[in-house]
Amino acid sequence: MSNKDMPPEVAEFDKELYSVFDSRSVSASRIDKLTKLAFKAAKYYKNIVYSLEKFITRCVPEYKLTGLYVLDSICRTSQSIKTKSSAASGTFTGSEYVARFERNIEALFSEFCKVQEDKEKVC
Repeated sequence: MSNKDMPPEVAEFDKELYSVFDSRSVSASRIDKLTKLAFKAAKYYKNIVYSLEKFITRCVPEYKLTGLYVLDSICRTSQSIKTKSSAASGTFTGSEYVARFERNIEALFSEFCKVQEDKEKVC
């Protein structure tokens, strides 16, 4: 899916996610912003998950951890909202994220193992 075919909310998330390449380190505020953008685009959760998975698998090793931080933040926020909404008997629209990330979590973590293996080969 090209950027012009993406819904605007997903394109905004993608733009913010790839903007981490412009800075040396990622801040907590950037992670929070990405999490808020992900929940703003909750109805496009499949696109958001795909975008984040693609980022993790294709970026250079120095940024893979950033992708994991974003994934963790989205999942934790999802669980937090689920707990609050079940107590208030409201509807929860973010739980799809956890289920969707679970589908490919092993492949994502194998990406992190590859990075470690590559570092060991260099040493």
